[in-house]
Amino acid sequence: VIHVNRGEGFFSFNLYPLQTMTDTLKLYNKEGKELFRQQLSLETAKNYLFQSSTLKGGAVQSIQFANQTLWSNDSKELQRPANKNDQFNWNTAQGQYLRGRDLSGLRLYDQAETFIRKSLEHDPYFIPSLTEMSRLCYHKMDYDSAFHYACQALSIDTYDPAANFEYGRAALKLKKEYDALDGFEVAALSSPYRSAAFTELSKIYLLQKEYAKAIGYADKSLINNRYNIESLQLLFLLHRITGDEKQATHYQELIQSADPLNHFVRFEKYLQNKTQLNREIFQKHIQCEMPEEIYLELGIWYNALGLNERALAVFNMAPPHPEIQYWIAFLKKDAAALEKAENLDPGLIFPFRDESEQVFEWAIENGSSWKAGYFLSLLHAFRNNREKALQLLESAGDKPDFAPFYILRSQFITKNAEKDIQKAISLNPKEWRYVHALTRFYLSQSKSGEALNVIAPFYKKNRDHFPTGSLYARTLIRNKQYNDAEKVLAGIHILPFEGASDGRLLYLETKLMLAADALHAGNLKLAAKKIEDAYLWPRNLGVGKPYDEVIDTRIEEWLSAMRYTQSGDFNMKKNYLEKVAYSILSPNSANTLLQCVALYQLGETEKSEQLFLRWKNNQKAGNMPQWGESFYKENREKENPFDYERTIRIIGLISGTEDSRLF
Repeated sequence: VIHVNRGEGFFSFNLYPLQTMTDTLKLYNKEGKELFRQQLSLETAKNYLFQSSTLKGGAVQSIQFANQTLWSNDSKELQRPANKNDQFNWNTAQGQYLRGRDLSGLRLYDQAETFIRKSLEHDPYFIPSLTEMSRLCYHKMDYDSAFHYACQALSIDTYDPAANFEYGRAALKLKKEYDALDGFEVAALSSPYRSAAFTELSKIYLLQKEYAKAIGYADKSLINNRYNIESLQLLFLLHRITGDEKQATHYQELIQSADPLNHFVRFEKYLQNKTQLNREIFQKHIQCEMPEEIYLELGIWYNALGLNERALAVFNMAPPHPEIQYWIAFLKKDAAALEKAENLDPGLIFPFRDESEQVFEWAIENGSSWKAGYFLSLLHAFRNNREKALQLLESAGDKPDFAPFYILRSQFITKNAEKDIQKAISLNPKEWRYVHALTRFYLSQSKSGEALNVIAPFYKKNRDHFPTGSLYARTLIRNKQYNDAEKVLAGIHILPFEGASDGRLLYLETKLMLAADALHAGNLKLAAKKIEDAYLWPRNLGVGKPYDEVIDTRIEEWLSAMRYTQSGDFNMKKNYLEKVAYSILSPNSANTLLQCVALYQLGETEKSEQLFLRWKNNQKAGNMPQWGESFYKENREKENPFDYERTIRIIGLISGTEDSRLF
C-alpha cells in the first residue's frame, strides 16, 4: 500500500509492505529517465517513509519496486460515459430488454420477466428478448416454454449463439437429445459459448457411453478455457472409466493445481481405495458453513451423468440432511429410506436446485408426509413459480406442525395470512420473527392498535433485543404515541449493519412530530428543544452521521421558521426560510413542498412555481400530486404558513421504508 505526498519543493511517500521483500526502489521522470535508485529491504507491516527535498513533486512520474509500478502520475481519467443518454427511449423493445437483462443478472427474476414481456409486446421477434425469456423459463423449470422461446429466436436467426445454447439446455431437459446436440454444436461456433457448449456435449456423450466422443469434446472445451474445472473432472472420470489411469492421474494433477480445494478428486481417491483414512480425508476437508451443500452438489452432478452408484456413495457419506435423504430414497426407490427422510427436521432447509424437483415429486407420490410438498413449494418459490408454490402450500391444509410452513404460506395466501401467522406463533411463541410478522401484517392493514397489542408485551420481555425495540418504536409512532417512542429510542442500542438507517429515521420522525405538536400547542420552548434534538445523530441508533452537505434538514429548518413566525422574530424567520428555499437536495421528496412555499414567501415566485411543477411531474404515488398542490396553493401566501395537519403528513413519510434484514 502506498501513499504519495508531493509539492513544489518536496516529494515523499509512505510504503506499507504486505510481504517481506528485498529489491531495488527506482523513481523515474516523465521521459523515463531514472531519478533515484536504492536497494531496499522491506518487512511485512513495517512502514517505510521516503522523503526528498531535492526532487520536486512534479518531476517524479512513477515509482517502481521489484519490477512493479507502485505509483504513476499518468492520467487515469476515462472517457466512458458516466451519465445516461436522455435521448434514448427506454419504452422500446431494446430499452425494456436492457432493464430485464440487468434485473436477471441481479437474480430479480420476477421483475426481469415483467420487463422482458414488455419488450416482446413492443416487438415479438426481438431475438435478445426471446432468448432471455427462454433463459427465464428455464430458471422457472418451465422447459416447454424455454424450448418454445428458443425456437422462436432460431426461426429468425438460426445461428444465434445464445439462442442455440438455451435451445440445447431446454431440449436436454425435455429428453430431446438430438436437438440438444444440435443446439450446443451451433453454440460452440461462438467464442463466448464454446467452452460451455463443448462441456455440455461431452456430458451428453458420457451419458450415452460414447466415451471417445465425450473425451474429444471435453478436450475441445479446454482450448478456450484451460481452467474449465468441470471439463477437467469429466476427462479424469472418462479416462478412469476407460481404464487409462496415466491420463486420469494427469488430469487429477491439473485439477489439484487449478483448484486445490476440489472435493471431487478426494472423493475419487476414496472410491479407488475405500479405506477409512481416505474416507476421513474426504470428509474432513469439507469445512464450509453448510457442508451438506457440497455433498448435494457433487452427488447431483454424478446423477446427471448417469453415475448413480457414485451419487449414492457421496450421499451416504453426508451428515443427516432431509434433502440428501430424499435423494437416497429416490435413487434407491426405497420406502424405508423415504420414511427416514420424512422423520428428519425440516428446519433451515431451503432447496433451490432444479434437479431436486423430480425427487420431491416422487416423494409426494410415494410418501405420507407434508414435508416433501413443503420442500417443493420452497423450490418453486425460489424459481419464481408462485402459482405452483401456492397450490402445494394450500394442499397441505393444517397438517404441518412446523411454524415456518405457516409463515411461508402467509406470504403467498394473503387472505389467510393473519390466521397462518397466529398459527406459527402458537407453535413457537418465543420466535421473535413470527411476532414481528404479525405486527407488520397489522401495520400493513392500518390496524395500528392491534399491532401494538402484539408487539408491546413481547418487547417488555425482550427489552435488549434491538430489532424488537425498533419495531416497537415504529408501532408507537403509528399509534401517535411519540413520547413513548422517544423513551424507547433513548434506551435502545442498535447494532450497526450495512445500509442501516431505520434507527435514525425513527428518531428523526419522533422528534419532529413532537416539535410539530409543540408548535401546534403554542409551546415554543419545547418545540425549539425537539427541533434541536432532531439535528443530532445519537450513537446508540446504529447509524453514522454523513457529511453535513448531504443531510436533508429542510423540515427542521421549516419548523424553526414557523417557530420564529409565532414568536414574531421575522429576521430569524427569513434566515431559516432561506435555508429551506435554497436547498439542492432530493428534489422529488415531499420536503420540496416546504421549499416551494419558502421560495414563494421570499418573493421568488417564478422559481417557486417552476420547482413545484418539476416536483409534481415526478410524483408517481397515488394522490400525492393533488395533495401536494393543495398544500402549496393554500399556504404559499399565508403570513403564518404552518399547516399542522399537512406538515405531520410530510413528517410521517420519513420512516416509511423499513430496513430489510437478512436474518
